[in-house]
Amino acid sequence: MRYIVVLLSFLWSYEIYPQTQISILTCSQGQEIYSTFGHSAIRVRDSFRGEDIVYNYGLFDFYDPKFIPKFVHGYLDYSIGAEEASRFFELYASDHRNVMEQVLNVTPEQAKKIQDFLQWNLKPENKEYRYNFLLENCATKIIDILVNQADMTQLSFQGSMQNTYRGLINAYSVNLPWLNWGMDLLLGESCDTSISKRAFCFLPDYVMRTLKATPNLVKSTIYYDNTPIIPNQSFLGPWLIWILIIAMMVSFYVPLRIGNLYRKMIYLVFFIASLIIAYAWFFTEHSVTKNNLNLLWLSPLYLVFFLREDIYRLHVFQSGLLAILCIVLVLTHFELHYVSWISIVLLMIFHVQSAYFLKIKKSVI
Repeated sequence: MRYIVVLLSFLWSYEIYPQTQISILTCSQGQEIYSTFGHSAIRVRDSFRGEDIVYNYGLFDFYDPKFIPKFVHGYLDYSIGAEEASRFFELYASDHRNVMEQVLNVTPEQAKKIQDFLQWNLKPENKEYRYNFLLENCATKIIDILVNQADMTQLSFQGSMQNTYRGLINAYSVNLPWLNWGMDLLLGESCDTSISKRAFCFLPDYVMRTLKATPNLVKSTIYYDNTPIIPNQSFLGPWLIWILIIAMMVSFYVPLRIGNLYRKMIYLVFFIASLIIAYAWFFTEHSVTKNNLNLLWLSPLYLVFFLREDIYRLHVFQSGLLAILCIVLVLTHFELHYVSWISIVLLMIFHVQSAYFLKIKKSVI
Protein backbone atom coordinates (compact mmCIF):
# COMPACT_ATOMS: atom_id res chain seq x y z
CA MET A 1 0.00 0.00 0.00
CA ARG A 2 2.85 2.35 0.87
CA TYR A 3 4.41 1.82 -2.56
CA ILE A 4 1.11 2.68 -4.25
CA VAL A 5 0.95 5.99 -2.35
CA VAL A 6 4.54 6.81 -3.33
CA LEU A 7 3.80 5.91 -6.94
CA LEU A 8 0.68 8.09 -6.99
CA SER A 9 2.63 11.00 -5.49
CA PHE A 10 5.29 10.59 -8.15
CA LEU A 11 2.70 10.58 -10.92
CA TRP A 12 0.96 13.61 -9.44
CA SER A 13 4.16 15.64 -9.34
CA TYR A 14 5.56 14.68 -12.71
CA GLU A 15 2.51 13.98 -14.79
CA ILE A 16 -0.09 16.53 -13.75
CA TYR A 17 1.88 19.70 -12.96
CA PRO A 18 4.13 19.52 -16.05
CA GLN A 19 0.89 20.08 -17.93
CA THR A 20 0.60 23.50 -16.27
CA GLN A 21 2.30 26.01 -18.55
CA ILE A 22 3.27 29.48 -17.34
CA SER A 23 3.69 32.29 -19.88
CA ILE A 24 4.36 36.01 -19.61
CA LEU A 25 2.43 38.19 -22.06
CA THR A 26 3.81 41.55 -23.15
CA CYS A 27 1.40 43.82 -25.02
CA SER A 28 2.40 46.74 -27.20
CA GLN A 29 1.33 50.34 -26.71
CA GLY A 30 -2.26 51.32 -27.46
CA GLN A 31 -4.16 54.40 -28.56
CA GLU A 32 -5.45 55.35 -25.10
CA ILE A 33 -3.29 57.37 -22.72
CA TYR A 34 -3.36 54.67 -20.04
CA SER A 35 -1.90 52.17 -22.55
CA THR A 36 1.02 54.38 -23.58
CA PHE A 37 3.57 52.19 -21.82
CA GLY A 38 2.20 48.80 -22.85
CA HIS A 39 0.90 46.04 -20.60
CA SER A 40 1.96 42.77 -18.96
CA ALA A 41 -0.03 39.72 -17.92
CA ILE A 42 0.45 36.07 -16.87
CA ARG A 43 -1.05 33.16 -18.79
CA VAL A 44 -1.65 29.84 -17.03
CA ARG A 45 -2.57 26.86 -19.19
CA ASP A 46 -3.64 23.92 -17.08
CA SER A 47 -4.45 21.02 -19.40
CA PHE A 48 -5.33 18.76 -16.46
CA ARG A 49 -8.16 21.10 -15.42
CA GLY A 50 -8.89 22.21 -18.95
CA GLU A 51 -8.20 25.87 -18.09
CA ASP A 52 -6.43 28.59 -20.07
CA ILE A 53 -6.52 31.76 -17.96
CA VAL A 54 -4.83 35.15 -18.25
CA TYR A 55 -4.22 36.98 -14.98
CA ASN A 56 -4.00 40.73 -15.27
CA TYR A 57 -2.93 43.28 -12.63
CA GLY A 58 -4.11 46.31 -14.59
CA LEU A 59 -7.78 46.57 -13.63
CA PHE A 60 -9.34 49.71 -12.18
CA ASP A 61 -12.88 50.92 -11.66
CA PHE A 62 -13.23 53.93 -13.94
CA TYR A 63 -16.89 54.28 -12.92
CA ASP A 64 -16.05 54.75 -9.27
CA PRO A 65 -17.47 58.22 -8.42
CA LYS A 66 -14.26 58.94 -6.50
CA PHE A 67 -11.97 57.70 -9.28
CA ILE A 68 -10.62 61.13 -10.28
CA PRO A 69 -10.00 62.37 -6.69
CA LYS A 70 -8.29 59.07 -5.83
CA PHE A 71 -6.14 59.25 -8.96
CA VAL A 72 -5.18 62.88 -8.34
CA HIS A 73 -4.29 62.32 -4.69
CA GLY A 74 -2.43 59.05 -5.27
CA TYR A 75 -4.91 56.80 -3.44
CA LEU A 76 -6.01 54.79 -6.46
CA ASP A 77 -6.39 51.04 -6.00
CA TYR A 78 -5.89 48.61 -8.86
CA SER A 79 -6.79 44.93 -8.75
CA ILE A 80 -6.00 41.60 -10.33
CA GLY A 81 -8.50 40.07 -12.74
CA ALA A 82 -8.76 36.80 -14.66
CA GLU A 83 -10.30 35.95 -18.00
CA GLU A 84 -10.21 33.25 -20.64
CA ALA A 85 -7.09 33.55 -22.77
CA SER A 86 -9.17 33.50 -25.96
CA ARG A 87 -11.08 36.57 -24.76
CA PHE A 88 -7.82 38.34 -23.86
CA PHE A 89 -6.29 37.77 -27.29
CA GLU A 90 -9.52 38.81 -29.04
CA LEU A 91 -9.53 42.09 -27.13
CA TYR A 92 -5.95 42.96 -28.06
CA ALA A 93 -6.51 41.93 -31.66
CA SER A 94 -9.51 44.27 -31.85
CA ASP A 95 -7.35 47.06 -30.37
CA HIS A 96 -4.61 46.34 -32.95
CA ARG A 97 -2.02 45.73 -30.24
CA ASN A 98 0.70 43.14 -30.65
CA VAL A 99 1.21 40.49 -27.99
CA MET A 100 4.40 38.58 -27.30
CA GLU A 101 4.10 35.37 -25.29
CA GLN A 102 7.16 33.98 -23.52
CA VAL A 103 6.60 30.41 -22.35
CA LEU A 104 8.69 29.91 -19.22
CA ASN A 105 10.86 26.91 -18.50
CA VAL A 106 9.67 26.31 -14.92
CA THR A 107 9.59 23.22 -12.73
CA PRO A 108 6.31 21.62 -11.70
CA GLU A 109 6.79 23.02 -8.21
CA GLN A 110 7.37 26.55 -9.51
CA ALA A 111 4.30 26.31 -11.74
CA LYS A 112 2.20 25.18 -8.78
CA LYS A 113 3.43 28.00 -6.56
CA ILE A 114 2.67 30.62 -9.21
CA GLN A 115 -0.77 29.17 -9.95
CA ASP A 116 -1.67 28.84 -6.27
CA PHE A 117 -0.55 32.40 -5.54
CA LEU A 118 -2.56 33.85 -8.44
CA GLN A 119 -5.68 32.02 -7.30
CA TRP A 120 -5.12 33.25 -3.73
CA ASN A 121 -4.54 36.78 -5.02
CA LEU A 122 -7.80 36.61 -6.96
CA LYS A 123 -9.90 36.28 -3.80
CA PRO A 124 -11.98 39.42 -3.07
CA GLU A 125 -10.08 40.18 0.15
CA ASN A 126 -6.69 39.94 -1.60
CA LYS A 127 -7.25 41.27 -5.11
CA GLU A 128 -6.73 45.02 -4.61
CA TYR A 129 -3.40 46.81 -4.26
CA ARG A 130 -2.34 50.45 -4.01
CA TYR A 131 -1.25 51.46 -7.49
CA ASN A 132 2.02 53.29 -7.99
CA PHE A 133 3.00 54.14 -11.56
CA LEU A 134 6.69 53.37 -10.99
CA LEU A 135 6.75 50.88 -8.12
CA GLU A 136 3.50 48.89 -8.14
CA ASN A 137 1.90 48.19 -11.51
CA CYS A 138 1.05 45.35 -13.89
CA ALA A 139 4.71 44.83 -14.82
CA THR A 140 6.37 45.08 -11.41
CA LYS A 141 3.81 42.61 -10.01
CA ILE A 142 5.00 39.95 -12.44
CA ILE A 143 8.63 40.38 -11.41
CA ASP A 144 7.58 40.15 -7.75
CA ILE A 145 5.75 36.87 -8.43
CA LEU A 146 8.68 35.33 -10.29
CA VAL A 147 11.14 36.33 -7.56
CA ASN A 148 9.02 35.69 -4.46
CA GLN A 149 6.89 32.74 -5.54
CA ALA A 150 9.11 30.92 -8.04
CA ASP A 151 12.44 31.78 -6.34
CA MET A 152 13.86 33.29 -9.54
CA THR A 153 16.50 35.37 -7.79
CA GLN A 154 19.00 35.28 -10.66
CA LEU A 155 17.04 37.21 -13.29
CA SER A 156 19.24 39.08 -15.77
CA PHE A 157 17.73 42.55 -15.46
CA GLN A 158 18.35 44.78 -18.45
CA GLY A 159 18.96 48.51 -18.73
CA SER A 160 21.62 51.16 -18.33
CA MET A 161 22.63 52.28 -14.84
CA GLN A 162 22.87 55.82 -16.22
CA ASN A 163 19.18 56.02 -17.12
CA THR A 164 16.42 57.64 -15.07
CA TYR A 165 12.67 57.31 -14.68
CA ARG A 166 12.21 60.61 -16.53
CA GLY A 167 14.35 59.47 -19.44
CA LEU A 168 12.39 56.23 -19.81
CA ILE A 169 9.01 57.95 -19.54
CA ASN A 170 10.00 60.51 -22.16
CA ALA A 171 11.19 57.76 -24.51
CA TYR A 172 7.84 55.96 -24.37
CA SER A 173 5.65 59.06 -24.68
CA VAL A 174 7.63 60.79 -27.41
CA ASN A 175 4.81 60.27 -29.94
CA LEU A 176 2.35 62.04 -27.62
CA PRO A 177 4.03 65.45 -27.27
CA TRP A 178 1.42 67.04 -25.00
CA LEU A 179 1.38 64.05 -22.65
CA ASN A 180 5.18 63.93 -22.78
CA TRP A 181 5.52 67.56 -21.78
CA GLY A 182 2.68 67.46 -19.24
CA MET A 183 4.22 64.51 -17.40
CA ASP A 184 7.59 66.18 -17.57
CA LEU A 185 6.18 69.29 -15.86
CA LEU A 186 4.74 67.23 -13.00
CA LEU A 187 7.74 64.96 -12.37
CA GLY A 188 10.05 65.97 -9.55
CA GLU A 189 13.74 65.64 -8.86
CA SER A 190 13.49 62.01 -7.70
CA CYS A 191 12.88 60.99 -11.31
CA ASP A 192 16.29 62.32 -12.32
CA THR A 193 18.46 59.98 -10.24
CA SER A 194 19.94 56.84 -11.75
CA ILE A 195 17.81 53.75 -11.14
CA SER A 196 18.66 50.08 -10.68
CA LYS A 197 18.22 47.65 -13.54
CA ARG A 198 15.35 45.99 -11.72
CA ALA A 199 13.58 49.35 -11.50
CA PHE A 200 13.42 49.39 -15.31
CA CYS A 201 10.78 46.67 -14.98
CA PHE A 202 8.05 49.19 -14.29
CA LEU A 203 7.86 49.04 -18.09
CA PRO A 204 6.45 45.82 -19.63
CA ASP A 205 9.09 45.84 -22.37
CA TYR A 206 11.84 45.54 -19.79
CA VAL A 207 10.11 42.61 -18.12
CA MET A 208 10.13 40.93 -21.53
CA ARG A 209 13.81 41.81 -22.10
CA THR A 210 14.77 40.52 -18.65
CA LEU A 211 13.12 37.16 -19.28
CA LYS A 212 14.73 36.93 -22.70
CA ALA A 213 18.20 37.66 -21.31
CA THR A 214 17.97 35.18 -18.42
CA PRO A 215 19.63 31.90 -19.48
CA ASN A 216 17.36 28.87 -19.89
CA LEU A 217 14.28 30.70 -18.63
CA VAL A 218 12.25 31.14 -21.82
CA LYS A 219 11.30 27.84 -23.43
CA SER A 220 9.66 29.38 -26.51
CA THR A 221 8.37 32.71 -27.78
CA ILE A 222 5.13 33.23 -29.69
CA TYR A 223 4.39 36.52 -31.44
CA TYR A 224 0.82 37.60 -32.17
CA ASP A 225 0.94 40.30 -34.86
CA ASN A 226 -2.22 42.42 -34.76
CA THR A 227 -1.05 45.19 -37.12
CA PRO A 228 -0.83 48.18 -34.73
CA ILE A 229 -2.40 51.45 -35.82
CA ILE A 230 0.13 54.26 -36.05
CA PRO A 231 -1.40 57.27 -34.25
CA ASN A 232 -1.78 60.48 -36.21
CA GLN A 233 0.77 63.04 -35.19
CA SER A 234 -0.79 66.31 -34.09
CA PHE A 235 0.59 69.35 -35.86
CA LEU A 236 0.06 71.37 -32.70
CA GLY A 237 2.72 70.51 -30.12
CA PRO A 238 3.72 72.02 -26.77
CA TRP A 239 6.16 74.24 -28.64
CA LEU A 240 3.10 76.48 -29.02
CA ILE A 241 4.04 77.91 -25.64
CA TRP A 242 7.06 79.51 -27.36
CA ILE A 243 4.69 81.35 -29.69
CA LEU A 244 2.62 82.51 -26.71
CA ILE A 245 5.71 83.92 -24.97
CA ILE A 246 7.04 85.53 -28.15
CA ALA A 247 3.58 87.05 -28.60
CA MET A 248 3.97 88.51 -25.09
CA MET A 249 7.13 90.27 -26.29
CA VAL A 250 5.37 91.55 -29.38
CA SER A 251 2.38 92.72 -27.29
CA PHE A 252 4.35 95.82 -26.23
CA TYR A 253 4.14 97.03 -29.84
CA VAL A 254 0.36 96.67 -30.28
CA PRO A 255 -2.39 98.94 -28.93
CA LEU A 256 -1.96 99.24 -25.16
CA ARG A 257 -5.33 97.77 -24.16
CA ILE A 258 -4.95 94.68 -26.36
CA GLY A 259 -1.36 94.05 -25.24
CA ASN A 260 -2.22 94.38 -21.54
CA LEU A 261 -5.22 92.04 -21.87
CA TYR A 262 -3.17 89.39 -23.67
CA ARG A 263 -0.35 89.44 -21.12
CA LYS A 264 -2.81 89.20 -18.24
CA MET A 265 -4.39 86.15 -19.85
CA ILE A 266 -1.00 84.41 -20.13
CA TYR A 267 -0.07 85.38 -16.58
CA LEU A 268 -3.27 83.74 -15.38
CA VAL A 269 -2.55 80.54 -17.34
CA PHE A 270 0.96 80.35 -15.86
CA PHE A 271 -0.41 80.92 -12.35
CA ILE A 272 -2.95 78.10 -12.75
CA ALA A 273 -0.18 75.79 -14.01
CA SER A 274 1.91 76.68 -10.94
CA LEU A 275 -1.00 75.79 -8.65
CA ILE A 276 -1.26 72.35 -10.27
CA ILE A 277 2.47 71.69 -9.81
CA ALA A 278 2.39 72.95 -6.22
CA TYR A 279 -0.67 70.88 -5.39
CA ALA A 280 0.95 67.72 -6.81
CA TRP A 281 4.08 68.42 -4.74
CA PHE A 282 2.59 69.34 -1.36
CA PHE A 283 -0.90 67.83 -1.20
CA THR A 284 -0.77 64.40 -2.88
CA GLU A 285 0.81 61.05 -2.10
CA HIS A 286 2.62 60.86 -5.45
CA SER A 287 6.30 60.54 -4.51
CA VAL A 288 7.39 61.31 -8.08
CA THR A 289 5.94 64.85 -7.98
CA LYS A 290 7.97 66.06 -4.97
CA ASN A 291 10.84 68.58 -5.19
CA ASN A 292 9.72 69.88 -8.57
CA LEU A 293 11.98 72.65 -9.85
CA ASN A 294 9.48 73.51 -12.58
CA LEU A 295 7.71 75.51 -9.87
CA LEU A 296 10.52 78.06 -10.08
CA TRP A 297 9.66 79.10 -13.63
CA LEU A 298 5.93 78.39 -13.65
CA SER A 299 5.75 80.35 -10.46
CA PRO A 300 2.80 81.48 -8.28
CA LEU A 301 4.47 84.86 -8.63
CA TYR A 302 2.54 85.25 -11.88
CA LEU A 303 -0.53 86.04 -9.82
CA VAL A 304 1.22 89.27 -8.83
CA PHE A 305 1.98 90.00 -12.47
CA PHE A 306 -1.66 89.32 -13.30
CA LEU A 307 -2.81 91.82 -10.68
CA ARG A 308 -0.12 94.38 -11.37
CA GLU A 309 2.63 94.01 -13.95
CA ASP A 310 4.04 97.56 -13.80
CA ILE A 311 6.53 96.84 -11.00
CA TYR A 312 10.01 97.29 -12.42
CA ARG A 313 11.88 95.48 -9.64
CA LEU A 314 9.58 92.49 -9.86
CA HIS A 315 10.49 91.92 -13.50
CA VAL A 316 14.20 92.30 -12.66
CA PHE A 317 13.78 89.78 -9.83
CA GLN A 318 11.96 87.28 -12.05
CA SER A 319 14.51 87.52 -14.87
CA GLY A 320 17.33 87.02 -12.34
CA LEU A 321 15.51 84.05 -10.80
CA LEU A 322 15.13 82.43 -14.22
CA ALA A 323 18.83 82.95 -14.94
CA ILE A 324 19.76 81.31 -11.61
CA LEU A 325 17.32 78.48 -12.37
CA CYS A 326 19.13 77.75 -15.64
CA ILE A 327 22.43 77.44 -13.74
CA VAL A 328 20.87 75.20 -11.06
CA LEU A 329 19.30 72.94 -13.68
CA VAL A 330 22.66 72.46 -15.37
CA LEU A 331 24.50 71.76 -12.10
CA THR A 332 21.88 69.32 -10.76
CA HIS A 333 21.45 67.52 -14.10
CA PHE A 334 17.70 68.10 -13.87
CA GLU A 335 16.49 66.58 -17.16
CA LEU A 336 14.11 69.36 -18.12
CA HIS A 337 12.07 68.95 -21.29
CA TYR A 338 13.46 70.90 -24.25
CA VAL A 339 10.16 72.82 -24.51
CA SER A 340 10.56 73.98 -20.92
CA TRP A 341 14.22 74.92 -21.41
CA ILE A 342 13.47 77.21 -24.32
CA SER A 343 10.40 78.56 -22.53
CA ILE A 344 12.56 79.57 -19.55
CA VAL A 345 15.01 81.40 -21.81
CA LEU A 346 12.19 83.18 -23.66
CA LEU A 347 10.51 84.16 -20.39
CA MET A 348 13.79 85.52 -19.09
CA ILE A 349 14.13 87.67 -22.22
CA PHE A 350 10.50 88.78 -21.84
CA HIS A 351 11.01 89.95 -18.25
CA VAL A 352 14.21 91.80 -19.18
CA GLN A 353 12.25 93.46 -21.98
CA SER A 354 9.42 94.35 -19.60
CA ALA A 355 11.84 95.90 -17.13
CA TYR A 356 13.42 97.89 -19.98
CA PHE A 357 10.07 99.27 -21.17
CA LEU A 358 9.01 100.16 -17.64
CA LYS A 359 12.30 102.00 -17.07
CA ILE A 360 11.86 103.99 -20.28
CA LYS A 361 8.26 104.75 -19.31
CA LYS A 362 9.35 106.11 -15.94
CA SER A 363 12.13 108.20 -17.46
CA VAL A 364 9.63 109.76 -19.88
CA ILE A 365 7.20 110.56 -17.07
